[in-house]
Amino acid sequence: SIVQGGFPANALDALAELLAVGGDLEAARIEAERALSIQPTGFRRRYYAGLFALRTGDEDAAAEHLQTIVELLIESQNESAWIYRDALQAEILLARGDPEEALPLLQGVVASGELIRDLFVDWSTGGPAIRDALARAHEALGQKEEAVAALRALLSSGFERLGHPVPYVLAMYKLGALEAELGDKAESRRYLEMFLDHWGDADWPLAEVDDARRLLATLQDR
Repeated sequence: SIVQGGFPANALDALAELLAVGGDLEAARIEAERALSIQPTGFRRRYYAGLFALRTGDEDAAAEHLQTIVELLIESQNESAWIYRDALQAEILLARGDPEEALPLLQGVVASGELIRDLFVDWSTGGPAIRDALARAHEALGQKEEAVAALRALLSSGFERLGHPVPYVLAMYKLGALEAELGDKAESRRYLEMFLDHWGDADWPLAEVDDARRLLATLQDR
């Protein structure tokens, strides 16, 4: 069933996110493909498979996943499935260095109110990854305050982020870095400390942890 297949597939997508932050993008892609093999007609599975294909530099594979989503939509009665078409199209545009085209697609998805719908089907959503993409699009356009707003919305997204601890915790680091750039030292310290409270003792040598500590030291010296 959708739910029975959804639980293990959700776990594999979450594992892919964890492997990616640890730097093993090929392994992350393999786990996303394993999730897709459990639910080959799942729109969210196609989105994640395409997303992790892009992170390994394989735009052709991502485009194939996008085309499959488009074809599945023709026969689908899932009213919210279009969000994964637009979200993956936006990720491809971001990978091509075209945030101007990606931004309205991501804004439309986030504003649609459809991100939460999958939670009632198999207890997970693509919301955190899509909200992170929106923040990246804003940042690529130099819109740092808008990127901060998108990341804060990720942190406060409630049930959307269940099962996705990696983008949730990374948002704290990204907010700390952005707030430092915007000159709000207090908010920067707050988010960086929140991030380190979660991952400061990680077994992996994470670049984000090292940078968070560096930023905190810089803020304290001012």
